[in-house]
Amino acid sequence: MRILCLHGYGTSGAILKNQLDAFIRQADASYEFVFLDGEYECPKAQGTASPPGNSYSRPPAQRIQPSQNTLCMPTSTIPIPILSLLSSPYTPLIRICIGNFATGPFLAFNRAFSPADIQSSLEHLQAFIDDEGPFDGLLGFSQGGSLALTYLLQETLDASSPPSPSSSSSSLSTTPPFKFAIILSTIVAFSPDPSFCAPLLTTLSPADSALLSDFPHCPTSAYKALSAPPSRAIFFESLGLVLGTSLRGGFIAPDTDLGLEYLQTPTLSTPNTSNDDLPTLPRLIHPSLLPPDIRIRIPTIHVTGRKDEPALVAMSRLMEEVCVKGMVRSLSHEGGHDVPRGLRDVKALWGAVEWAVGEGLRGVW
Repeated sequence: MRILCLHGYGTSGAILKNQLDAFIRQADASYEFVFLDGEYECPKAQGTASPPGNSYSRPPAQRIQPSQNTLCMPTSTIPIPILSLLSSPYTPLIRICIGNFATGPFLAFNRAFSPADIQSSLEHLQAFIDDEGPFDGLLGFSQGGSLALTYLLQETLDASSPPSPSSSSSSLSTTPPFKFAIILSTIVAFSPDPSFCAPLLTTLSPADSALLSDFPHCPTSAYKALSAPPSRAIFFESLGLVLGTSLRGGFIAPDTDLGLEYLQTPTLSTPNTSNDDLPTLPRLIHPSLLPPDIRIRIPTIHVTGRKDEPALVAMSRLMEEVCVKGMVRSLSHEGGHDVPRGLRDVKALWGAVEWAVGEGLRGVW
């Protein structure tokens, strides 16, 4: 059982391997974990520190087999309620728990979040799958979770596209590239398609631009006052929460180009507008903005930390709704923006993995 693992922003495959140590130690010998590095160097994730004089070269993708040792760290398993997407405006410093002396390089799968940047990260992932696959499962933490969700949603979109005249295949007839997915403390997914939600951006009125003058730090009242359709308010309110939280928490470098200048000088689209002329503002994927028949069809496990920033937990829970109902398992662990580490939390995750593997092998899609 081969699982491809995608790390978070400002970390690496080697760091994720360390984070997942307790989880991997509970695996049997039939599991293999493969770690893919992002393409781009970036600032260290919050909470990291390199030893003085550290120098490094970028390591290749890593494969490890679990040992038979176990790690005993009893924890509490008190559940928490699902939090509202619009949580407290206060956002504390968010730290990814990867150790005080994690060594670089510190990497990201995409430098920004425009459709072109997301497409580039998907191509990086697909090239690795083509070269090193097949894989049975896909695991993503934080930014890696976002990339995993985007990849799986894009696969669903591709599979649901009308077949060519020369093809006899029907909608959603292809076998998914993964049998199951494990999504850990993810941020939201972003679309690589410039036309996704483009009408919400290219029909902004001068009043809308004024309301969005402080984006992504606008008050809720500004979003609610945006012009119709209602999906415009959903898009900007959700994207504002994601970008604002990520900037304050260190999940986006301060100098990242987010395409915000477009909001102050919007250009109305015409029938001749090409994708190259559409704004580069990130195309956040919200379940209400997707066609109802476009949902990730393989079993997915979604895990959050009870001590994580509420807005980040809300993002993770929101992404459960881009998956087919009945094919989702939702867990929480005692930590923050981290992976499960305590024995009880790890065993709970493995219980969910066994369910997902069983459903995936049955070909439930």
